[in-house]
Amino acid sequence: MSAPFYLIQAAIPHLLAANGAVVNVTSCAAFVGQAYLAAYSATKAGLTHMTKSLAMEYIHQPIRFNAVAPGGMATALAANMRSLPSDADVSLVKRFSPLRGLVEIEDAAEVVAFLASDAAYAYHGACIQIDKGITAG
Repeated sequence: MSAPFYLIQAAIPHLLAANGAVVNVTSCAAFVGQAYLAAYSATKAGLTHMTKSLAMEYIHQPIRFNAVAPGGMATALAANMRSLPSDADVSLVKRFSPLRGLVEIEDAAEVVAFLASDAAYAYHGACIQIDKGITAG
């Protein structure tokens, strides 16, 4: 969580001058409690709310802050994820398995590109969830 904070802090003067945009990538884990992912979920929730707080702090300035919260994706991080604890309740993990499959990296990238573009001028303080329905209910 420190890296995005310090990077944004360093970039703000340049982004203000350029009427720029910040798009943080969080996770759908920021919105639902997921077993065995407490630390991960907490950091993603923190990044989501830091985005919203910065949006309010800079509400009168020419800069936009938004976030994208993808669900499970086929990435190297997911492939190298360590095993569950030996006493893990697998039914708790399956509860958040994407019934519609994993989110494609390209789909999440398109949302990031849109939010960074001038076409997203009305988005400020938003977090777009792209998780194939995981957080819908």
